[in-house]
Amino acid sequence: MRRLLSFFMVLSATLAVVAGPAPWSEADTFTTHDRVVSDFPRPGTPQVRDGTVLAVAKVGDMIVVGGNFTTVRDPSGTDLVRNYLFAFNVVTNQVSTTFVPVLNAVVETLAPAPGGQSVFVGGRFTDVSGTRIRGVAKLDIASGQPMAGFTGNVANRSVYDMVVVANRLFIAGNFNKARGQDRSILAALDATTGAVDPNVNFVFSEPLSTSRTMGVLSMDKIDVTPDGLRLVVVGNFSKVDGQQRYRVAVLDTGSVPARLADWSTTRYQAQCNALKWPQYIRDMEISPDGSYFVIGTTGAYFAPGGNNPLCDTAARWETFATGSNLQPTWVDYTGGDTLYGVAITGHAVYVGGHPRWLNNPFAADKAGPGAVPRMGIAALDPLNGLPLTWDPGRNPRGRGTYELLPTDDGLWVGQDTSYIGGVYRGRLALMPLAGGTAIPPSVVGRLPNHLYAAGTLLPGSPSSGTDLVRRWFDGKTTGEPTALGSTGEDWSTARGTFMVSGKLYSGSSDGKFYVRTFDGATVGSRTEVNLYGLTSSHFPLANVTGMFFDAQRHRIYYTVAGNARLLYRYFTPESQIVGAETYVASGSGWGSVAGMTLASENLYVATTDGSLRKISFAGGTPATSPGNVAPFSGPTIDGIDWAARGLFVPSFQADR
Repeated sequence: MRRLLSFFMVLSATLAVVAGPAPWSEADTFTTHDRVVSDFPRPGTPQVRDGTVLAVAKVGDMIVVGGNFTTVRDPSGTDLVRNYLFAFNVVTNQVSTTFVPVLNAVVETLAPAPGGQSVFVGGRFTDVSGTRIRGVAKLDIASGQPMAGFTGNVANRSVYDMVVVANRLFIAGNFNKARGQDRSILAALDATTGAVDPNVNFVFSEPLSTSRTMGVLSMDKIDVTPDGLRLVVVGNFSKVDGQQRYRVAVLDTGSVPARLADWSTTRYQAQCNALKWPQYIRDMEISPDGSYFVIGTTGAYFAPGGNNPLCDTAARWETFATGSNLQPTWVDYTGGDTLYGVAITGHAVYVGGHPRWLNNPFAADKAGPGAVPRMGIAALDPLNGLPLTWDPGRNPRGRGTYELLPTDDGLWVGQDTSYIGGVYRGRLALMPLAGGTAIPPSVVGRLPNHLYAAGTLLPGSPSSGTDLVRRWFDGKTTGEPTALGSTGEDWSTARGTFMVSGKLYSGSSDGKFYVRTFDGATVGSRTEVNLYGLTSSHFPLANVTGMFFDAQRHRIYYTVAGNARLLYRYFTPESQIVGAETYVASGSGWGSVAGMTLASENLYVATTDGSLRKISFAGGTPATSPGNVAPFSGPTIDGIDWAARGLFVPSFQADR
């Protein structure tokens, strides 16, 4: 997880607030990748020979690694004693022989300090190289010695996470004092001196469990937006300054003093089935643009639905949403396996732990309908949470992947097992950006363009119902029909169609989902899309009457014969994975659909009487149902019969 924001970035963001809001991209200095990283780890990195890697930080050209290990093997093959902490050169992979601090307990978290010459170390230790330092230390990256002038001891317990904003160090843990001052599990320190910031002083209270071993107040993960104005915190608490906040809260750190933001949810209120984990949130990270964050959890399987706790899931939340009882944008269920690590790079949300599957909401500790195998680590589509193609695998899975750190070089993975991508890497690996795969944009059609009808339904069309028929269409007027003739497929068997990025998808009367290429003249051979066990009871493709794709949200919308609702489920074109869960976009009025397509922010719906209607579509929801809109074309209006097995606008721009 990234842990440093520059002074100039925060200053620029502050000035932007005074002058008016600036686009997020102007403030974004978090690590953003232009592709998904490679499946194969970089060779030659040091090997951690025992224990677990819990934290990684990049300081200049050095990588600092923390955890509960004792032995590290350098590239020469020599085993070195390194208790809980070591550093190595990111270019040469050589383990530092001068950065050898001696700690007496586990390192939980690391953060690069401003200036690029030192690193903050947080954990359970009480001694660093003979100096009594409790919970948080600032170490010189060259010598490994504590930096003069910084004192930030915490009382009673430990530091679990840290993040640096300008010259302010936020620390989180289960302590109740910082540098002698009362601070309830969260404090902000001066990054140079360790002095406690009086403007960050929240009272966290009422842990959700009061068991002797796990029921103490704690703050386990924190992260900050790129502009430094929002701090998201998660832990074992249910109130912040007397207001209900169940395990997660958003703090307005741009205010002076900092205050609690108007953001709350009840989705983490109830306890998961595994009672031994009262605080079942295991990681959280904010996106590079600051607009959302993703939470990963443990807790044992809990069937989805209602306000049930989000156990063993990854869930996306919008940072600047407001109000109470907020709901996640998406949830991806593992089916009972823990996610310990989260990292976001723009094109991907990486999650790690010991999952065996993702997209697995309907089964506990086995593959249910839709479950996609992903061993120990995965990359998710940021728009809907479905797995991307990336699948290096961790075997054995062990207990899990604990640290995921994006840098300009790629993605650092810290774990408790030694293999990733089928290669031995000794609990620490860099999945390099070089050799990674770009995620193609989801290109969809815009008007004016051709509008294709697949498998026309009613008599009087220029096709027998087996071909594709196209008309020039600008959203209001249409050209003369042209049948493509033989395309190698019987389009009367189609059950809904849509096109994205040069590929034409359709449901089929045989209950399967197919994809083929299409360039306007030639239809490629169709290939069956793997539904990973989704049957007709979950996705009734044989009965679909219309279908379209929303590229902004990566969703397939569809209607089903005998069902008056407009439904949707997630779909990721890069991996061609279909979401396991069904959602309702509109509850009634969609029973007469006979083909539909989305183009240029409008939905064009054909009905069984052959009419065509235009419906505004914004925010993932149609403005109304077809019955509430007068048709602008149809057999009784202009003599055109639009009823078909599927309608689509091509993803390329056609010539008239």
